Amino acid sequence: MRLRTKFLLVFFVLSLLLTGILALEFQSHRERVIDRAQADAEADAAVTATQLDERIEMGQQTLATAAEHPAIARHGSPAQTDRTDALVAQTDFDGVSVVNGTGALVAIGGVDSDARNRVVGSDFSDRGYVRRALAGEQYVSAPFQAATGNEIVVLSVPIRENGSVVGTLNAAIHLSNASFFASLPVADEETSVVVAADDRTLYRSSRMSGEFVVGHTTMETTGWNVSVGRDRATVLSDVRRLLYGQFLPTGVAFFLLFAFVAWLYRKDIRQVEKLLDGVGALERREYDRTVDLSGSAEWEQLDSAFGRLSNTLAERETMLLVLNRVLRHNLRNSLTVILGRATLIEDETDDEGTRRSAAEIRAAAEELGALSEKARMTEDLLTPAVETDHDPVDLSELARRVVGAYRLAGTDAEFHLTAPSSAPVRAGPEVERAVEELIDNVVEHAGDRPRIDLVVEREAETTTLRVADDGPGIPPDEQAILLGERRISQLHHSGGLGLWLVDWITNRYDGDLDIGCDDGTVVTLQFENAQL
Repeated sequence: MRLRTKFLLVFFVLSLLLTGILALEFQSHRERVIDRAQADAEADAAVTATQLDERIEMGQQTLATAAEHPAIARHGSPAQTDRTDALVAQTDFDGVSVVNGTGALVAIGGVDSDARNRVVGSDFSDRGYVRRALAGEQYVSAPFQAATGNEIVVLSVPIRENGSVVGTLNAAIHLSNASFFASLPVADEETSVVVAADDRTLYRSSRMSGEFVVGHTTMETTGWNVSVGRDRATVLSDVRRLLYGQFLPTGVAFFLLFAFVAWLYRKDIRQVEKLLDGVGALERREYDRTVDLSGSAEWEQLDSAFGRLSNTLAERETMLLVLNRVLRHNLRNSLTVILGRATLIEDETDDEGTRRSAAEIRAAAEELGALSEKARMTEDLLTPAVETDHDPVDLSELARRVVGAYRLAGTDAEFHLTAPSSAPVRAGPEVERAVEELIDNVVEHAGDRPRIDLVVEREAETTTLRVADDGPGIPPDEQAILLGERRISQLHHSGGLGLWLVDWITNRYDGDLDIGCDDGTVVTLQFENAQL
């Protein structure tokens, strides 16, 4: 990477860092403002609820004091009626009534004589506030709609005479005319107060339109919900001023910066992407792909070098394929003749030495035939694994299947398999061939009746298949070549294609191959886990 590119990259990272700091500071300031507004709304709701609780408590105290007046206990008397009228005139109650011990309405204040005559004597024993007061409680009823259509709440206290409850004194407060909620301290143009009970709105100072920061609390005396909302737009006005004053100039500067980065992208970074796409095409064996790099002399040199590399790889693959196919074709034809002649000699000669020689020729020809088949598979492995469509491979099931096949074939080896019920990995069907090659290698080189241990171990992210034997082990030079620790030369090379196939198949699926020799050979294949 050139120094200019490094400088621009560092500059871009610093710009992003600065933008992030400004954004975090703005967000932090915004959250602080909203949190402060939320706290204020909660405090206002608490103040409002406290004030309403005090009004309820003052009403209960007034009513309890009035219930101690001697005239209140004289049911049906003119003095009782006069006292209820006086209570309505002297207090904020919208109506006062007296119910005797049997639940019958015996007096009502604040109404004319006709209305009084219509309701006096009515049975109020089923009213909850009457029953609670007759039981000796001071009670505040839930809001309800009276026969007059008014939304009311009733305060009730017991009337006692000689220590016994002889009736109830009840005061009605009309909620619909909002007198009870008048002069709440927080209601203004930017604040809305809502009082609700059982999902019914009892009072609303103003309609909450748009977004509000809302604080909630509950009244102690009635259990009503009190909500105070502050207009979110007003709350955030300071934040908006900060945004306009600080972020707009910063935004313009960063717009110019990003415009410069976009120009740099089109000029240089896009060239790198083209080159990476070209390399990916070479990995997919698309050797006719061009990258079309232009601009500075360095890009033109890379364009030329990429073209040469593509042509070289195409030629080498063509040579490999032609050599592979021609050799396999000629080998197959020649080996057919050799095998046929060797078998014929073996069957027709009476000379034991000649028969032995023919058998050796046939065995050598069969070995070359097997080698030819392995060479055919190397051609299949040229296709990148990403282009093949296959399901995950269950290493446990694969190991059981391979061991079972060798046992059925009557192999002299002694097999010991340890594997979980399932161990799916991200690999392809060629892995089975790799395991077979490992077992073939043991059967061929580990002596008479070798012991072969296959162990499948599944971990959090990978699964390992170990194939261990008690043979003489793979020569150190061959191990070093297979593991990439030593280059192939005339003096140092691998004795066959089998272990090479194992290595190529493992690498094809981004697996790991490891070989260890200590009282035998342990070959380990490791693949990334998958889900069946």
